[in-house]
Amino acid sequence: MTTRVVILLAALFAIACVLAVGRNNSSGLLVTLFVLWVFAPFALLGLLVKASGSWDSRRHKRLHALVLGVCVVTTCVYGAVAFIATPSRPAFWFLVLPMVSLVLMAIIYVLALRKQGAACR
Repeated sequence: MTTRVVILLAALFAIACVLAVGRNNSSGLLVTLFVLWVFAPFALLGLLVKASGSWDSRRHKRLHALVLGVCVVTTCVYGAVAFIATPSRPAFWFLVLPMVSLVLMAIIYVLALRKQGAACR
Protein backbone atom coordinates (compact mmCIF):
# COMPACT_ATOMS: atom_id res chain seq x y z
CA MET A 1 0.00 0.00 0.00
CA THR A 2 1.19 3.48 -0.66
CA THR A 3 1.69 5.97 2.11
CA ARG A 4 -1.24 8.09 0.98
CA VAL A 5 -3.60 5.10 1.08
CA VAL A 6 -2.51 4.31 4.65
CA ILE A 7 -3.14 7.93 5.66
CA LEU A 8 -6.56 7.94 3.99
CA LEU A 9 -7.65 4.67 5.61
CA ALA A 10 -6.48 5.78 9.06
CA ALA A 11 -8.24 9.14 8.64
CA LEU A 12 -11.50 7.47 7.61
CA PHE A 13 -11.32 5.10 10.56
CA ALA A 14 -10.60 7.99 12.95
CA ILE A 15 -13.59 9.92 11.60
CA ALA A 16 -15.78 6.82 11.95
CA CYS A 17 -14.66 6.56 15.59
CA VAL A 18 -15.50 10.21 16.24
CA LEU A 19 -18.94 9.72 14.71
CA ALA A 20 -19.49 6.52 16.71
CA VAL A 21 -18.56 8.18 20.01
CA GLY A 22 -20.49 11.35 19.19
CA ARG A 23 -23.63 9.66 17.87
CA ASN A 24 -25.68 10.64 20.93
CA ASN A 25 -24.44 14.23 20.95
CA SER A 26 -27.18 16.66 19.98
CA SER A 27 -24.73 19.32 18.80
CA GLY A 28 -23.90 18.75 15.17
CA LEU A 29 -21.46 21.65 15.31
CA LEU A 30 -19.46 20.05 18.12
CA VAL A 31 -19.23 16.72 16.30
CA THR A 32 -18.17 18.54 13.12
CA LEU A 33 -15.44 20.38 15.02
CA PHE A 34 -14.20 17.11 16.50
CA VAL A 35 -14.15 15.51 13.03
CA LEU A 36 -12.09 18.40 11.66
CA TRP A 37 -9.72 18.34 14.64
CA VAL A 38 -9.17 14.58 14.45
CA PHE A 39 -8.68 14.81 10.66
CA ALA A 40 -6.06 17.60 10.93
CA PRO A 41 -3.01 15.36 11.67
CA PHE A 42 -3.84 13.13 8.72
CA ALA A 43 -4.18 16.13 6.41
CA LEU A 44 -0.81 17.39 7.62
CA LEU A 45 0.73 13.95 7.07
CA GLY A 46 -0.55 14.06 3.50
CA LEU A 47 0.99 17.50 3.00
CA LEU A 48 4.29 16.32 4.47
CA VAL A 49 4.37 13.34 2.13
CA LYS A 50 3.68 15.65 -0.81
CA ALA A 51 6.34 18.16 0.30
CA SER A 52 8.95 15.47 0.83
CA GLY A 53 9.64 14.98 -2.87
CA SER A 54 13.09 16.55 -2.70
CA TRP A 55 14.17 14.77 0.48
CA ASP A 56 16.84 12.10 0.40
CA SER A 57 15.94 8.44 0.93
CA ARG A 58 16.92 8.44 4.61
CA ARG A 59 14.52 11.26 5.39
CA HIS A 60 11.83 9.57 3.29
CA LYS A 61 12.21 6.43 5.40
CA ARG A 62 11.86 8.48 8.58
CA LEU A 63 8.76 10.17 7.20
CA HIS A 64 7.23 6.82 6.29
CA ALA A 65 8.00 5.55 9.79
CA LEU A 66 6.29 8.65 11.22
CA VAL A 67 3.25 8.09 9.00
CA LEU A 68 3.05 4.44 10.01
CA GLY A 69 3.54 5.26 13.68
CA VAL A 70 0.91 8.01 13.78
CA CYS A 71 -1.58 5.93 11.80
CA VAL A 72 -1.13 2.78 13.87
CA VAL A 73 -1.20 4.53 17.26
CA THR A 74 -4.20 6.72 16.45
CA THR A 75 -6.11 3.82 14.93
CA CYS A 76 -5.50 1.66 18.00
CA VAL A 77 -6.36 4.39 20.50
CA TYR A 78 -9.45 5.66 18.67
CA GLY A 79 -10.67 2.11 18.04
CA ALA A 80 -10.24 1.18 21.68
CA VAL A 81 -12.03 4.31 22.86
CA ALA A 82 -14.90 3.96 20.41
CA PHE A 83 -15.49 0.23 20.26
CA ILE A 84 -13.72 -1.66 23.05
CA ALA A 85 -13.54 0.15 26.38
CA THR A 86 -15.44 3.40 26.19
CA PRO A 87 -14.08 5.56 29.02
CA SER A 88 -16.33 7.92 30.96
CA ARG A 89 -14.77 10.88 29.09
CA PRO A 90 -13.88 9.68 25.59
CA ALA A 91 -13.52 13.23 24.28
CA PHE A 92 -10.17 13.52 26.09
CA TRP A 93 -8.51 11.15 23.62
CA PHE A 94 -10.03 12.92 20.62
CA LEU A 95 -8.72 16.25 21.94
CA VAL A 96 -5.24 15.27 23.10
CA LEU A 97 -4.09 12.72 20.51
CA PRO A 98 -4.38 15.08 17.51
CA MET A 99 -2.40 17.74 19.39
CA VAL A 100 0.36 15.27 20.28
CA SER A 101 0.47 14.06 16.67
CA LEU A 102 0.66 17.61 15.30
CA VAL A 103 3.44 18.62 17.69
CA LEU A 104 5.42 15.47 16.88
CA MET A 105 5.06 16.08 13.15
CA ALA A 106 6.09 19.72 13.48
CA ILE A 107 9.22 18.76 15.40
CA ILE A 108 10.20 16.12 12.86
CA TYR A 109 9.54 18.46 9.92
CA VAL A 110 11.64 21.25 11.43
CA LEU A 111 14.46 18.81 12.16
CA ALA A 112 14.31 17.49 8.59
CA LEU A 113 14.46 21.02 7.17
CA ARG A 114 17.32 21.94 9.48
CA LYS A 115 19.34 18.88 8.52
CA GLN A 116 18.56 19.45 4.84
CA GLY A 117 19.77 23.06 5.14
CA ALA A 118 22.92 21.94 6.91
CA ALA A 119 23.63 19.42 4.16
CA CYS A 120 23.43 22.17 1.52
CA ARG A 121 26.14 24.24 3.21
